[in-house]
Amino acid sequence: MHFLSDKLRTYAIALITGIATLWWIQASLINWDYGVLTGVPIPWEAYRIRLILDTLLWTGGILFFLRSAHIIRKNLAFICLTLLSAQLIMLLPHYLEARKFPPSFQNFSLSEEGKMDFNPKKNIVIIMLDAFQADIFQEIMDRHPEYRDYFEGFTWFRNTTSQYSKTYGAVPALLTGLWYENHMPVQNFLQESFKNSLSTRLTREGWMTHLYPVAPRIIGYDTAFASNIIMNTNPERNARDAGKMMDIALFRSSPQFLKPFWLNDMRWRIQNHMGAAFIRESSEEPAHEKIHYFHPVLQFTAESQSILNAGSKKPTFKFFHFNIPHEPFVLNPALQQERQPGNREGFLTYSMAALEAVHIFIEGLKRTEIFDETLLFILSDHGGGEYNPGVGPAPGLPHKKGDIRPKHHASGLPLLMAKEFGATGPMQTSDAPASLGDVPPTIAAKLWPDRKNPYEGKNLFELNEDEERTRRYLYYEFSGWEQHYLPEMKEYSIEGHAFSPASWKATGRTFPPAYTGKTFKSNGASLPEEILETYCFKNTHPEGILLEGWSGPEPHGTWSERKKVRIRIPAETDETLKIRMQLAPYTCGGTLESQRIILREGQNILRKWFVDKKEEYIFTTAGMKPGPEKEIILELELPDAVSPSACGSGKDGRLLGVNISKLCIEKITAEVEPGTSLTFGYGQAAEAISGMGWHHPEAKHRWTGGQASLIFSLAEKRKRDLRLTLMAHPFLYTDITEQSVLVHVNGVETAEWKMAQTGWYEATIPSDLAEDTMEILFSISHPASPADIGVSLDPRKLGMAVYEMRLEYED
Repeated sequence: MHFLSDKLRTYAIALITGIATLWWIQASLINWDYGVLTGVPIPWEAYRIRLILDTLLWTGGILFFLRSAHIIRKNLAFICLTLLSAQLIMLLPHYLEARKFPPSFQNFSLSEEGKMDFNPKKNIVIIMLDAFQADIFQEIMDRHPEYRDYFEGFTWFRNTTSQYSKTYGAVPALLTGLWYENHMPVQNFLQESFKNSLSTRLTREGWMTHLYPVAPRIIGYDTAFASNIIMNTNPERNARDAGKMMDIALFRSSPQFLKPFWLNDMRWRIQNHMGAAFIRESSEEPAHEKIHYFHPVLQFTAESQSILNAGSKKPTFKFFHFNIPHEPFVLNPALQQERQPGNREGFLTYSMAALEAVHIFIEGLKRTEIFDETLLFILSDHGGGEYNPGVGPAPGLPHKKGDIRPKHHASGLPLLMAKEFGATGPMQTSDAPASLGDVPPTIAAKLWPDRKNPYEGKNLFELNEDEERTRRYLYYEFSGWEQHYLPEMKEYSIEGHAFSPASWKATGRTFPPAYTGKTFKSNGASLPEEILETYCFKNTHPEGILLEGWSGPEPHGTWSERKKVRIRIPAETDETLKIRMQLAPYTCGGTLESQRIILREGQNILRKWFVDKKEEYIFTTAGMKPGPEKEIILELELPDAVSPSACGSGKDGRLLGVNISKLCIEKITAEVEPGTSLTFGYGQAAEAISGMGWHHPEAKHRWTGGQASLIFSLAEKRKRDLRLTLMAHPFLYTDITEQSVLVHVNGVETAEWKMAQTGWYEATIPSDLAEDTMEILFSISHPASPADIGVSLDPRKLGMAVYEMRLEYED
């Protein structure tokens, strides 16, 4: 600014400083919430008040800085240092959090070399059209029957259900055959699950495997997972990513009257320009030969017409994923740029554009004479519930209401078409009960018919329309790509035609982030919680619950501050109750692994817990006697309580043991009939009786942590001893060749098992303990995390895996 006069320079400095300060205020302090930017247009007219406020702030702010120009210039260094420090302080927590779960894709890129190379004899291709909805396809076929000619040899599986409502869950499930239930950070799950993926197995068997997801972070990354995963960075992608980061930063920090400029009709302003600029500058070819396409699917169609070939010497597996017909709806059926209305009609028109693009690719396969040698799937990851398109009528079925919202229903209706090797003839429609989860077992059945299928599910081409089948679907709302876990997921089961709302039933199971396996389900029937009272201890103290030894309420709960504290449990009924306490340990800056709790009623020791993480600790009031005031007074002894000042992690002198954030009092709803057997796999009856300490159920078993409990009432009561038998195997590692498992029933030790292998383990429950309500607590001696001992990335602390429980009266 040396060319300016001193006076103008002073005002220029004030203006630039004012804009920088307002940018920081807008991004860090105001930061209006416009929802997750999923491609749906922002209704700017609904935010007029924000526009007025932003305009007043920026106008007044700039005028203030110009009027204070001389003061600003004198204190420029201090102002700049203050802004920089404030920004660093606000960014530091995000930086530290990001370091906990570094996504693997940052160290890899996806090469496009050989993208359109196919094998003359054997190919498998999956084309994923994001958010293509099944009933929209039905409407297109009804309006334009000529589209059927595009899909010669295909079977459309009309009665198909999604596995997930959004992409982040759906793509890994499709490629790996595994369910994600918020039981570990999603990026950790991707790294583990892709060891079992289709592309990984085929790569090991010598195939050329290429993955092209719409977003890098939705697959696992390792050079063993796909042929086109390489250990370096993609400069063009980096340029685009840098451009998008600049777009987002400018969007956040700009006043509302500038935000639409940076958003650029959901195409962003800088992102594409930086990618195109990189291509021009890095290419050795003339710039005019490098074409930058408006939409990735146009690049795909151009390459299908120009460079698709049968030159690969290896059989090929290709996964192509395109953000169409996902919003924004920006193409017409002629594949020309034209903004479509944001309603069902616009969704349908954009879906037709997607079919046109697929048709061009199919014609390319036919032209190179490899169409018959290709097992081809055209599908979507989910339906378009986000756009509120509704759901068309079920074919040939009366419309009946069901236990599902229209948005949830629409998202669960994906497109699924499949063509076998060598298939010919007109397109067929099947109403067999299919799921997107059937794609991996179908491919495995076609490639390895003599092997045991490594994937759960059905072979699509062997499904019968009259087959009775229960399918599974998890619904969640998209909340951005940066979270370490997915939002809470709600489970549905589907029995009947997917188009009919009456076929969808909510199971009552949900999977919140860091899901611990708590369910309420027995023998396929939902068992809702019957909660009598809930007390919250965040920033408040419900009167008369926490007695001696507790500190004052804080934002995350209330800390114990003595070695012994007391708590009051209201007991207005004579029935045995289930008590759930949300507890977190004080770990003294990580030097303590857990806090021991000895739970007493008077002089009687009721339970012994090791609180090693924030979790619900559950027990029953069996054997406890409410006093005349209809209450139970419990004492929690905390022998490991320590003050932060004593362990060098702060100046706080309180003897901190555990933090309590919630207490729930419930009726016990689950019953067990002696003489029956309960299995512990996913969806089995034992889920209803699971208390504390269980991880999410797997196909045939369920892991415990260091302690786990079962809580239920007996459907039949006799004055006889009970025999408890458990089929389980221990988690063994390094020097741990057996696990010692203590079994407590209603607080009394009844058995100790030395568990060194898979087998049946037995305990006798004396008749005086075999009360109407049973609480069985298993304490495992040496639980450990596979991640801690270096055998996998699984962070769960594992004790024993339980398969089956039998409970019967002694003869």
